[in-house]
Amino acid sequence: FLSTQGWLVVGEKFDRGLEYNSQDIVCSLFNKIVKKLIKLKDGNLQDSEYSQRAANALSESLDAARLCSLVEYLPSIRDLISDAEFDANPSNTIESNLSHWKLVYLLTRFINALLKLGRPMVLVLDDFQWA
Repeated sequence: FLSTQGWLVVGEKFDRGLEYNSQDIVCSLFNKIVKKLIKLKDGNLQDSEYSQRAANALSESLDAARLCSLVEYLPSIRDLISDAEFDANPSNTIESNLSHWKLVYLLTRFINALLKLGRPMVLVLDDFQWA
């Protein structure tokens, strides 16, 4: 219901007995957000405009070096943001292997940029107790 009302709804399901890496879980969820934004490009005018505004907001919120670092964890960003300076080599600008706190910082900037656009968002972690 929420997605039909303009909300951005994304979820991740966990199975009992499987081992999960918490960083992979979080990155998978955020990558789904990006893929949903890409899919909105082909939607109605309002969704298409929102997708473009989201891409612009992410570009403005994170400089090219940080976007290049983040793309290692959220590869779909390349399909959302088509910017020439995005092709910079992250190993030359920010260390390639992000620490936990750097990733938290980048994902926080990512989510803040999207929330400032005014569209509500729901992140669902189903059966998270198994993770």
